[in-house]
Amino acid sequence: MFITLRGPSAADDSANEQIGVYERDDIGRCILARTPFAAGEVLDRFSGEIGPELQQHSLQVRPGMHISETRFIGFLTHGCDPNCRLDMDRFELVALHDIAAGELLTVDYAATEDVLHRQFECHCSARLCRGWITGRTEEITEEGRLILAARRPASAEASHWWAREDLHYRSGRLQFAGQDVAGLASRSGGPLYLYSLDRAEANLSRVLAALEATGCEHDVYYAIKANRFRPLLERLAQSGRCGADICSPGELDLALSCGFAASRVSFTGTGVSSRDLDRLLRFPELTINCDTIGMIRRIGERCPGRHIGLRVNPGLGTGYDEAEKLTYAGSRTTKFGIYREQWAEALDTARRFGLRVTGLHFHVGCGYLNGQLENWDRAVAEAARFLDDLPDIETVNVGGGLGLPHRETDRPLDLSVWSEILHRHFSGRGVRIAVEPGDYIAKDAGILILSVTDVEWKRDTRFVYVNGGFNLHPEPAFYDLPCHPAACVLFEEAKEARETVTIAGNINEALDIWAADIAMPPLSEGAFIAFLNAGGYGSAMSSNHCLRGNFEERAI
Repeated sequence: MFITLRGPSAADDSANEQIGVYERDDIGRCILARTPFAAGEVLDRFSGEIGPELQQHSLQVRPGMHISETRFIGFLTHGCDPNCRLDMDRFELVALHDIAAGELLTVDYAATEDVLHRQFECHCSARLCRGWITGRTEEITEEGRLILAARRPASAEASHWWAREDLHYRSGRLQFAGQDVAGLASRSGGPLYLYSLDRAEANLSRVLAALEATGCEHDVYYAIKANRFRPLLERLAQSGRCGADICSPGELDLALSCGFAASRVSFTGTGVSSRDLDRLLRFPELTINCDTIGMIRRIGERCPGRHIGLRVNPGLGTGYDEAEKLTYAGSRTTKFGIYREQWAEALDTARRFGLRVTGLHFHVGCGYLNGQLENWDRAVAEAARFLDDLPDIETVNVGGGLGLPHRETDRPLDLSVWSEILHRHFSGRGVRIAVEPGDYIAKDAGILILSVTDVEWKRDTRFVYVNGGFNLHPEPAFYDLPCHPAACVLFEEAKEARETVTIAGNINEALDIWAADIAMPPLSEGAFIAFLNAGGYGSAMSSNHCLRGNFEERAI
C-alpha cells in the first residue's frame, strides 16, 4: 500500500524537535519520530488541562480524571504491540524498544484508558492484534462483536487458535519459523524437538518491555531448568539482555560454559546440601537466595559478612487454572521459602553472622494467566510486606510463572496488567525488579514432532498411537498442561474433515495419553503430529523410561 505523508501539521507548532504530528492518508493525524530513540528513552514530557470530561483526544490520568490540550500527545496511534508507553505519574512518553527515525509512534489505548471515547476496529497487523479496541473495563459493543465475527478466518488453514506469524499452515503443510515441519521430521530418525531461537528472543523482548513499563530498574534471569538446550542458552547469553536463573551447581557450570558471567547468575534452590553450598560459594559475585534458615546459617558459618537474598513464602499463590501442583504458595503448606512465622528467626540468623540481606525473592506458582492475576496481585502485596524489615534491600525477585495459552479457551497473559501490578507495589521504593521467566521464553518457541505408528478402534475409542510418550514431555500427564497436537500435513480432501481420537504414547503406563477425545483431521500410519508448546519442561524433564528416551533437538 502506498502512503501519502503530509506535515508537520498546524497542531505541531509547539512540538519538540524529536517528534511531530503528521497527516497520513491511511490513518489520519499521527505522531512520527524525527530522530532515533533507544529503549527506555523519554520521547516527550507533556502537560495539559486535567478534568473529569472524557474527550476524543484526552488521556486518562486516573479513573474519572483526564488530561486534554496536551499539544499533540493526544494524537498517538493505537497499536496492539506498541513501541511506546504513557507514564501518567511523570506525564512522559517513553520508548518500549528502539525506535527508528520516521517510525510511527504507537501506544496501547487499553493500557491507560478504562473507557474509550469511541470503540473502533483495529488494523495494526500485530501478531496478536485484538481486531476491535475497547477500554480495559468496558464491554465490547454489538458492532464490535459483528466485526470480529466477520474477521474470523474461514479457511481450515487459518482458523486454528494457536496460529501466528511464525506458526501456521501454508498449502496444507505446517510451517514453523519459516520451515516445513513435515520435511524436517522426515529427515529425522525419531522424535524431534524443534526450537525457534528467534521466537525465544522475541518472548524475552516482551518481558523486558513490560518491565520497562514499571518505571523501575530491572533484570531478567532465564530459568535454565525450563530448557537447557545449549544453542538456546548461548543465544540468550550472547544477547546480553538477560542473566541465568539456576537451581543446582550443575546448572551453574552449564550457565558459565554457555557464556553467562557469574555476576549475571541467580541461584534459588531447595534442599541445598552443604556440598552444593561449598561449590556455589566459590563465586562471591553469584546471587544466592536462601530457602531455609539452615541454609542461612551454613552460609554464615562459611562466608560471614556475605550478601544474600531471602526466599520468602507469602502464604498466597496461584498457577495455571489454580491447579494445586502448579501453586507454590497458598493455604497448603509447601516446602518453598521462609514463612512469616519463621521470619524473625531468619533475620536474627543473618545478623549473627553479619550477613547482608540485599535481595528478597518469592515465587508463588507456574503458568498463571489473566484469570489468575488478581490472586497473583494479592500474593505480591503480601510478599512486599517483608520489605519493611530489610533496610539494605536492593532487588526484589518476583520469580517466574508467567503463563502461555495451552487450550483454545485460554487467552494470552496481558503483560500491561502484569506490569502495572509490579509498578503499583514497587515503584518509588528504590528497588530493582528481577524476574525469572523460563516457560514464557521457551515454551511456545519449541514443538515436538512424533510419527503415527498405529490407528485402531478399541471399543468406542479411536486410538492414534505415536512413537513417543510422557517420558519425552511429562507436563501433559503430570500437570494437565496439554501440548496441543497439530497434524503436520492436511491432505486436500481432508482439510475440512475431523474425527474424534485419543492420541496415545508408546510407554506401558496408563497415564501415557497425549490428548483424549480431541478432534483431528484423518491420520494414518507414518503421518507426523506436532505437539505445540513443547519448548518448556519437555526435553529438560525427559527420562529414559522403558528405554525410550532417545530424541533429537534442533534449532531453526
